[in-house]
Amino acid sequence: MNAINDSWDQIPYDLRAAAESRLDVGESPLAWLELDLDNRLHFSAGLIVLTARHLLAIEQAGMPQDESSVSGKIAVRSWPLNEIAAIRAKEQGGVGRLELLGATELLGHWRFTIGRAAAAHRIANRFESLRRGKTTGENEGEESVPTVCPSCGALLAADQGTCPDCDMAQAKPPVSSLFRLIGFVKTRKWMVLIGLALMVVVAVMPIAMLLFGLVFSRSEFHYEMARLSFEADPDGYRCLAENLVDRGIFGYGATPTAYRPPLYPLMLAPLVAMGNFATAAIGILHVVLGVATVALVYRLARAWQLGKFSIVAAALVAVDPLLLKQSTLVMTETPAALLAVVALLALTTAAMRPRSLTAAGAGAAVALAALCRPTFLPWMAVSALVLPWFVLAWADRLRIFAAYCLAASIVLSPWMVRNQIHFGRPIAGTTHGGYTLLLANNPWFYQHLQTESWRTVWPADALNQWWVAHTSRATPRDELDADLWAYDAARDGFARQRAEFWRAGQRQEVGRREQQSDLQRGRAGGRDADFARDEQVVDHFGEGVGDGLAALDRHEIGRDR
Repeated sequence: MNAINDSWDQIPYDLRAAAESRLDVGESPLAWLELDLDNRLHFSAGLIVLTARHLLAIEQAGMPQDESSVSGKIAVRSWPLNEIAAIRAKEQGGVGRLELLGATELLGHWRFTIGRAAAAHRIANRFESLRRGKTTGENEGEESVPTVCPSCGALLAADQGTCPDCDMAQAKPPVSSLFRLIGFVKTRKWMVLIGLALMVVVAVMPIAMLLFGLVFSRSEFHYEMARLSFEADPDGYRCLAENLVDRGIFGYGATPTAYRPPLYPLMLAPLVAMGNFATAAIGILHVVLGVATVALVYRLARAWQLGKFSIVAAALVAVDPLLLKQSTLVMTETPAALLAVVALLALTTAAMRPRSLTAAGAGAAVALAALCRPTFLPWMAVSALVLPWFVLAWADRLRIFAAYCLAASIVLSPWMVRNQIHFGRPIAGTTHGGYTLLLANNPWFYQHLQTESWRTVWPADALNQWWVAHTSRATPRDELDADLWAYDAARDGFARQRAEFWRAGQRQEVGRREQQSDLQRGRAGGRDADFARDEQVVDHFGEGVGDGLAALDRHEIGRDR
């Protein structure tokens, strides 16, 4: 034992003592592997020791192994070397596996993280050296005294002057080794070409739109090209970023706001500070976000074991017309798409390897997405309830739940504390939710459903004009009151128009079917009857719209009081 003093003494005492208690007189360790995983891929301590006569496996009690002699919480197994045919070490996906092979069966196997791979291969190589020595007739009792490498702690034979592992690490590979990639590319040429094409599409299209908009910025296409070249600000995110740079306030002028989520304006703030280069900088940011989204979708598809269809998933995201369109606008769709993929990837990792660290990463990723789009908040709550059920023990479930919630709270807490200070409420989302609900539950929208074709997009001009005239955001309290009032008005509008809403939907479906029948049969009388019924329904619905507007006015009067 004196020849391997320092490296062997660094092993935990209980494992080292269990191994030493099983050694014969004159027997000493030649190589060992300190395990850090069990066969369920849970973190667990263990030790594999190779001597000139035996291979010892020291593990925590309760491991799924056979014929164990247990001392306290430590289980020790031993195999004579003449019963072992081979020892094999291999790695895949960041996890290694050491296999003990007999003449006809697998005697045992152990898992370890990739950082322990060198030690595992040393055991396999040293066993092979012992086996060859016995084959050539070397005397087992004449075991040479090993030495220890001062750099990595590896055991060296007496005739070894240098450590082969350290020599390989110090030797720089020649530049010509890069040509080995040619053989890799040849077998996967179509996947590589598709990947390059996707990168070109995602990277070039927004820049092309930007340059095209700059070229035609003085022509009759000024408005449209400006919108496509990141100069338009339809939702006010750039305005918030500029106010943050100029005044140091997340709001409008000197008034704080929570009308928009904070993450995207914070991303824009250093870019708008570039002055004349701000537009180009925002375009480059969206290109980077888009390329990262495509790459992570491919990674996510691989994690979901889609195999060759992973490149199809990435291609669909790369050429998605809605994502390409939104990537040319100063809006949250582009970063939100990336954060959604990041959150899915983090949740997938946490589900496959349920640990406190992976659960915390998932909670932080989903919370970060919620700071970009508050619609992720329900997803965050559902994930917190579902993720713990990927483990069996209740203690592990509670630990994963706590890690997830703690990480999510740390990410959300600055925004919530800030809103508590300015609005008197710890708002996790925004004060825009009431208006969003009212946007889909107001008299003008219901009237559009009843009177217009189902192909016609409803313009919200009337609602927006009414909203600006009847609400105020002069102070944080006004903004919060307007949000709460919009929730009440939307619920009241839906309750009043619920019957008309369903009747309008059914009427449109019946009207489309009867119109097709009339066109086929040429029955003018049927069309006249339909027209008369349409007039009756429009008149009846007009009364409901009047009631809805009156209800909105009553809400406004009550709010003013």
